[in-house]
Parts: sequence; C-alpha cells; structure tokens
Amino acid sequence: EGDRLGYFSFPGATGDPTFPEVFVKMVDARGAPAPYGGHAWVFHSSLTDFAYTLKVLDTQTGRIRTYETVGSRPLTCGVADTSAFQRSCLGEESSEAPPGTRLAAPSGPDLSLLNGRFRATIRATDPRTGRIAEGAAIPRADGFGYFSLPAFTGDPRFPEIFVKMVDGRAQPGRSFWVFYTGLTDLAYTLTVTDTVTGAVRTYAGGATAGTSLCGSADTSAFRD
Repeated sequence: EGDRLGYFSFPGATGDPTFPEVFVKMVDARGAPAPYGGHAWVFHSSLTDFAYTLKVLDTQTGRIRTYETVGSRPLTCGVADTSAFQRSCLGEESSEAPPGTRLAAPSGPDLSLLNGRFRATIRATDPRTGRIAEGAAIPRADGFGYFSLPAFTGDPRFPEIFVKMVDGRAQPGRSFWVFYTGLTDLAYTLTVTDTVTGAVRTYAGGATAGTSLCGSADTSAFRD
C-alpha cells in the first residue's frame, strides 16, 4: 500500500489471500523532536484475535526487532515503537515510492462498504490539545478501507485508522460484522451507518498507555 504501509492476510485460516488481518506502518522520524527523533518508528495492529509474531529487519544493518502478541478478544493489540531503529545507521533513500506500489488517494469523508450499504466516517481528537478533525476515507476493497488524518499529519495518503466489514448473515446470529483498529495515538470515534435501515453504530478508539494499539470487533453490529 505504498512505501510506508502494508498488511498481511492469513489465507491458511480464512481462505482469502486478500483479506487484511495485520497492519504494519513505518515512519522515518529523523526530523522529529527529541526524544523520538533519529529513529525509524514501527506501528502494528490487527483485525484478528490470532496471536502473531512480527519481525522487522533492517536490511542495511542486519538489526531485527521482534514483536510478540497474545491472542485476545475481541482483537489482538499491537504497539507503537518510536525507538525501533536508529535512523543515523541507515543510508539515504529516495523520497519517491518504489515502482509498482499503490499510493491511494482519499475519496472524501465517507468510506463506502459492502456494495455501498454501509457508510463509515471518522472524527479524531488530539488528547493533548483538544483539536478535532475529520478523517479522509481511502477505499481499498468492497469490505475494507482506511482513513488518513491530513489535518493532523499534513499527508492525506498517510494511513491511520482501518475499517473492515463482513457480511456474516450466513453465520449464527445473522448480522453484519464491523472490525476496526488504528495506528495512531489520537483518540477517534468511528461512526458506521446502515443506509438501508438507518441504523447507526459508534465506536471509540485510540492508543492506551501511550503505545498499545487496540481495535475492536462487533459481530452483532447490524441486522436486516
């Protein structure tokens, strides 16, 4: 999904190699103020309750960072590591994205999901200043997309909050499922609207304890 973000699927478990489960984002923070400047940052979180081990390799220095998670419900939590790799040890690199990467652009404030039946929006708050801003939606598939927060980051393509929906009506409970998580320390509110019935669900998210990145899963969110 560009030079700074990617995600993993678990086709052995889901049968779908395109179904996003674990997200990884990295930031070159050489220009950030102390104490976080001079490092490459690693963020990861998930839309699964599976435990997983993430290994990140610096191909120039050989250094490795390993992140162990514990399977939990509703979703396994990730972390923000703002001192992962000393940036001074890395060589200079082009600011251009590698060939073949997809740099998605926002489509507006609304994320359309499941053939347009559902509409998701994000409102984020900086807990340090109280500043509030709307998210910019970046659709990626019929049941999945993410939001950037350009009012805070200055970058409309920078991914921050991820939303996935599943039509679970064939399963016990017969409902649509909502999954979400973030790679940000900002607080946010996710609002999902069923455009057919008018039903609305709201979900609160954000980092806990400064570095823990947790989302949630609602498997009884909407019914016909």
